[in-house]
Amino acid sequence: MGSLFYYKISTFIFTKPHFKNNLQMEAITDFLKELRSRISNPFFGSFAISWLVINWRVPIGLIGYKQVDLKIDGYKSYINLISSNYSTKNYIVYPLLLALIYTFGFPLFRICIIAFLNWIRTIGNNWNMRILKKSHVPMEKYLQERKRYDSAQKALEEIIKTESKTIEDNRNLLNEKLTLQQEVNTEKTEVNTLKNEKSNREQLIRDMQSQLAILQYEREHQRDITILNGMWKMDIFSNQTEDRSYDIVIDKSGDIVILSGREDNWSKIKNIYVDFKKGHISIIADMKDAKTLMLSPFEPNHYKLTLLELSISTIESNGLILINYMEGEDNFGTKYRFRSKNY
Repeated sequence: MGSLFYYKISTFIFTKPHFKNNLQMEAITDFLKELRSRISNPFFGSFAISWLVINWRVPIGLIGYKQVDLKIDGYKSYINLISSNYSTKNYIVYPLLLALIYTFGFPLFRICIIAFLNWIRTIGNNWNMRILKKSHVPMEKYLQERKRYDSAQKALEEIIKTESKTIEDNRNLLNEKLTLQQEVNTEKTEVNTLKNEKSNREQLIRDMQSQLAILQYEREHQRDITILNGMWKMDIFSNQTEDRSYDIVIDKSGDIVILSGREDNWSKIKNIYVDFKKGHISIIADMKDAKTLMLSPFEPNHYKLTLLELSISTIESNGLILINYMEGEDNFGTKYRFRSKNY
């Protein structure tokens, strides 16, 4: 009863908006703790129950009646209900007497009941003893067996206690094992995470080294004529003559040799500049003009300085970047296409 009253009081107070302030909350909490300690007193609970039983009209009217129901029973309001049923005897004297009787009288009554039951049990034991004296089993033998029984019962109780302690120890060991297993799993997870981070960093380092090697290779071969060494299929497209195709070889010195029945030096590469990122190459060469080349590819003394601006495509092989295709035109408007025959 006291706990229920405390719960209702605390619920009513803490749901009001004006008690939201921290200082007020602390003060109310201290007050309710003190109130709960007093309400939990057996005398106070007995008094409250006695008061509700004697003055049953008041709680029933307050809880179950509406204003209309009160007026039907002759009450004007809840206040009128309380004041109309007020009397010193019903509100104070009788509940106080019942609380005193219950608080101080019931423990004595309970002691009397326990004493009566023990008295009855003693009488029963004595009666059994007198009956057993007349049996065929000697009393001394019975007492010995009874003593053995009591000893066995105590030993059994000790075993049960020991087993309970063993079970509790096993439960604690199991919990410790589970805790250690969780710690091991956590450490394994952390180790795996560190391994993954290490692997990712190593891969990042390898990628950076590869990119660095590519950049170093590109920087070293931006002006390297030998990057064009090998056999090519050269196609020339000109508005002045028909389109022609030649099999050519570019050697280490930059000479472009036509392979058409007999070898002929058609051009000489002077300088190149390769932009690998943009896929572009600029070639400066002494070349025969397209018209002379197409009319008479082996005719000498028709060379002129030419600039070729070509887009390129590349492939990677054994860590090297190789040009396998070039296409574009020279500064005179002649279009060229070079296809590698080395790959």
